[in-house]
Amino acid sequence: MRRRSGAVLGLVLLVTLAACGSDDGPNDQAAAVISAEAPVAATVVWDGTAFEPASVTIEAGTALELRNDADAAARFVGGEFDTGAQAPGDVVRLVFTEAGTTTFQLFGTEPVVLTVETTGP
Repeated sequence: MRRRSGAVLGLVLLVTLAACGSDDGPNDQAAAVISAEAPVAATVVWDGTAFEPASVTIEAGTALELRNDADAAARFVGGEFDTGAQAPGDVVRLVFTEAGTTTFQLFGTEPVVLTVETTGP
């Protein structure tokens, strides 16, 4: 069942994150897609209280792994996208395809923010 939920999560992220790009400049949310093939530039862990690290900078075309190490499911949202529920141990790999700044936060709580700065074309 976990394999199926991961596939559904990937599809949801692919559809919703593809709409996040903008031509307005580097301070807008960067477009991202799900991919297991891009090299991982950074891993960010949600431990149930905070993102570690809380800010990362990666190059466009490389992947960010977002991992839920908390004891409970977590849902990360930002701008136009929503990861859906991630079970403990789940990993989402996002490849940002253009430069920009993307902010994630944990859904349904006081703001706990992760900022991803993407550099490059």
